[in-house]
Amino acid sequence: MIYYLKHYDTLVAIIDLDRKVMEIEKPNLFTDRMDKLVVLGSDLDKWIENRVTPGSQKGFNKLVAHLGIAEDSEIIFIELLIATKGVNVKDRLWLTDNEFDENSPWNNLLDEDYDLIQKVDDSGILSDDILHLIQTKNRLSINMDGACEKTLIRLNGDLAICKKATQNNTCDSIMEEVIYNLGVSMGLDMAPAGYLGNKTCYSVIDENVDLIMACDLFKRDDLDYEYCYRELRKMKCDKQTLTTYLRMLLFDIITRQIDRNSCNFGFYKTTANNIKMYRLYDNGLSLFAHNTSGINRKTFATRLGNSEDIMKFTIKELKRLGVKNLFKKPFKASNLQWGLTLHKEEIENILSVDINEIVNWAADRYNEIVDYSESYKS
Repeated sequence: MIYYLKHYDTLVAIIDLDRKVMEIEKPNLFTDRMDKLVVLGSDLDKWIENRVTPGSQKGFNKLVAHLGIAEDSEIIFIELLIATKGVNVKDRLWLTDNEFDENSPWNNLLDEDYDLIQKVDDSGILSDDILHLIQTKNRLSINMDGACEKTLIRLNGDLAICKKATQNNTCDSIMEEVIYNLGVSMGLDMAPAGYLGNKTCYSVIDENVDLIMACDLFKRDDLDYEYCYRELRKMKCDKQTLTTYLRMLLFDIITRQIDRNSCNFGFYKTTANNIKMYRLYDNGLSLFAHNTSGINRKTFATRLGNSEDIMKFTIKELKRLGVKNLFKKPFKASNLQWGLTLHKEEIENILSVDINEIVNWAADRYNEIVDYSESYKS
């Protein structure tokens, strides 16, 4: 059972599934956390499992059932690797049993569906019939972590993830659009995202780079903000990359982002092998998208640490870098108000909260950051 892992048409690794050996030929195209050029035994088993297993058990069961694989199979992860061609949304790698195969699934992904969703109408809302087709016409089963139903689509020519929430008590699909618009208004590099209606949203993927998730770059799952920053400095990242990372931390405080885990932000390598930060993506769990803890909580613990600690650390480091402005453009409550107002009725019905309270909460966090920055003394 010899297979070839390729990046489009370039051979990246040779995998012998019988002997459990993977020889990496092009480490610069292999973004997963491997320090060795030869991966053996249990290490290869673990890589295969991580490669093909969706983050949620619900997603795993659906994927296995869709592919007709028995859940009690002793080689279930190998079967999944072969059935899905090892495709994962974070990079352009794929698996084949023919070394000279040039039929990369990434070259032709969803071309047949292009006319289906070629244009979003002026309202930005797709019909229920089109949304159903998006969810059922997935031509390539892939690993995309998370509890949402996710499909790869072409939207106005861009490759995008189409996500539909599986819970009724959430506005995370709406918040993807709201946070995208707010981030752009503040000069942040955001992955384009929008709400399609019916609890469904999209997020555009940059096809020109291979995403290296933070967990893979730092080779750890249990990250905190100071550890990540120290590692970036050790990698001799430039001032722009360090500043972008620090601004993400402040933006997450203002938007109450509670899901910035090690898979929800990432980096990429330039042709000169420099580390750059990838644009912000997966921002749905923000601004009380699940309003379970009350709108008036002043501070909160993010996945990377306590928000007040993050604020103090970030401002100290921005000052040390000589960065004068917290963001390229200041936060304006009116920009957030506009984004939320587009979906006011749906948000207030689901969350039982006035959108003005959400806007005021975010504005208060921004003002606290500004006040601390202005009073900061090294």
